[in-house]
Amino acid sequence: MSLGLHLGLVAGVTLPAAPLFFFTPSPLAAAAVRHALVRMNQPISDARANGPTMKQSAQQPQTNQQTERPATRSSNGTSPTAAPVESRDPVEDWGGLPAAVLASRCGALNNQLSKAADADAVLALVQDNEAILNSVNVATALHRIASYLKTARAERDRVLRDERFVLLIDAAVERAPKSNPRSVSDTMWSCATLRYLPPRMLTPLLSQVSHHLDKTAFEAQHLSLITWSLAVLECKPVRLLERIEALTVKLLHTFNPQNCANIMWGFAKLNYQPVALLGPMTAKMSEASFLKRFKPVEVSDAAFAFAVLGSPEAHTPLMGAFATQVEGQLDRYSSRQLVMLLWSHARVGVRPAQLASWVGEIRTAHERYPLLAQDEKNLRAALGRFEEDATWLDPLKKESELEPEPTEIEKIRQKIAADKAAKDGTWQ
Repeated sequence: MSLGLHLGLVAGVTLPAAPLFFFTPSPLAAAAVRHALVRMNQPISDARANGPTMKQSAQQPQTNQQTERPATRSSNGTSPTAAPVESRDPVEDWGGLPAAVLASRCGALNNQLSKAADADAVLALVQDNEAILNSVNVATALHRIASYLKTARAERDRVLRDERFVLLIDAAVERAPKSNPRSVSDTMWSCATLRYLPPRMLTPLLSQVSHHLDKTAFEAQHLSLITWSLAVLECKPVRLLERIEALTVKLLHTFNPQNCANIMWGFAKLNYQPVALLGPMTAKMSEASFLKRFKPVEVSDAAFAFAVLGSPEAHTPLMGAFATQVEGQLDRYSSRQLVMLLWSHARVGVRPAQLASWVGEIRTAHERYPLLAQDEKNLRAALGRFEEDATWLDPLKKESELEPEPTEIEKIRQKIAADKAAKDGTWQ
């Protein structure tokens, strides 16, 4: 029996009397039809409650989440799975077959977005597929663009003015209410990395953050990225931060070093005091087995956070542990990270035993490539607190800026003028 005839008999659909054309379906089509047949045999309520599942493939696919329908209007990289939405009546849509096909198209698009060569390639895919974009596609597109333009400021400014990027922002605003936890955190990370958050995106995004906090759906990475992003964007929704802190306390056992450093750095930059979290986080970071897994950037960020949020009485031992962590791997630390470690110790009032070696490494790096203005300012403040010499930071005058040596005749004239002034009693 042909696949088409079998479908008609099972579904109870009267097929046309015209001759049937027999064909050999492709594996994808056969799988989709088998899915439709199974769905037709289920009660309608079950079909609505158990929509088709789609895996996305940008970086780390997520499973066990349902697929949403894409947008129908014009529209840090990861590929989250879409949030569930209500499906159509299985009889009306032939057992969910169109939705399954559409999910497959969105999945294929997500794979293309993840592999796009540059920001323009991502925008071209967005423009060509604007009719089927879903929230996962939108989050992936934003993440890829932000990743490509992280350090390319001139290119970033051009892309932000691109009409195709405006379409993408439109889609992000429209699809925000359907974004799952990973899509929300990826979108916020992208906006923070691009230093671009249109006012019309703020409410939809924060509303969805609140929604997922209500359901305790966020994981450690989501919470840390959202907090970090809010800090970079200089956005301080205190009530949301309180709820993020509360959920972080519950999930702290799942936090890795990067999660810990990012969320504490975010709280510090926002000048938000996480009273309930500070104690448990201090204990967690004080564990030698945990601290040794920290990368240099995580050590410097964590040191900054506890210097701002902590106190000398409670966090002197932890600052000492951070300093010890640097030993044996000083060459892995950038001058900026070492400056931040010095500044953090100075703020807490703890003189690190490694001070001389840190300053020596910073000075060597500064002679090759001068420190950024803010780093130099922080270093001067730290060296001043420790009563250390900072004159080597003063720029040497270029030869062209030096005053020319006077000629012999000019020296004689200067001496005559000085003698005359002294004789007249006007010399000082």
